[in-house]
Amino acid sequence: MESKLKEFKFKLIHRTIVTQKELFRFGIKADDECVYCGNRDSIRHSFIECMFTRMFTQKVLNCFDQVNACQISPTTEETLFGITASSHDTTIIRKFNYTALIMRHYIYSAKLNSLAISFQDFISKLLIKYNLENLS
Repeated sequence: MESKLKEFKFKLIHRTIVTQKELFRFGIKADDECVYCGNRDSIRHSFIECMFTRMFTQKVLNCFDQVNACQISPTTEETLFGITASSHDTTIIRKFNYTALIMRHYIYSAKLNSLAISFQDFISKLLIKYNLENLS
């Protein structure tokens, strides 16, 4: 796994990633609003509460299930931090965890740069990552 993803995962687990909330608190941004919905931004909001990222996450999970001919129904915590134990094949779980990490990083990077999240753009980037990690 590439270094920036390892760093992102570490920061997410330790709740040290920067959101609009922190940028506003440090005087870098004029407000602490989510760039997608206008509600107060935070780590929790970015990955769990924002209706736009929730819809995006659901679309990615549905696509993952369809492409891999499986039915993974992760909890919110499993979507955020990965699945550790499951009745599914370990290869599928490894691929799911990697997909979920790439998805969270994609959402985070897009929000930080005030860019729209695009399912097609995400899928293109994900397929490149799969090829690099031999997960195709």
